[in-house]
Amino acid sequence: MEPQDYAELQVSADKFKEYVQDLGSYRTFADDSTALLQKQRRDRARRRRSAIRDDEPGSISHSLISQLANGITRNTHPDRARAISKMLGRDDLFVVRSSNLQPPVRKTA
Repeated sequence: MEPQDYAELQVSADKFKEYVQDLGSYRTFADDSTALLQKQRRDRARRRRSAIRDDEPGSISHSLISQLANGITRNTHPDRARAISKMLGRDDLFVVRSSNLQPPVRKTA
């Protein structure tokens, strides 16, 4: 099992909410971010000259934006974090971290 990366929100939920509300509603922001995320996926697939991978997220829900803005969650997929940051024009919102999940070690006698 590979360690999974995730992106952690580095600003307060209130600050994030302020940034998003400056651009409109959560739903509109989520839709615009999803369009950007899908464009980034297509560009990445074109550079790799392969199909879009299943493990890449395809959308950003308005409920995720709401959860981030209300402090319910602070983590998301790194690709989603990049799209959200780019939509807000800020690169200091998220930090990518690794969960450091290690596979179980089998002891042999």
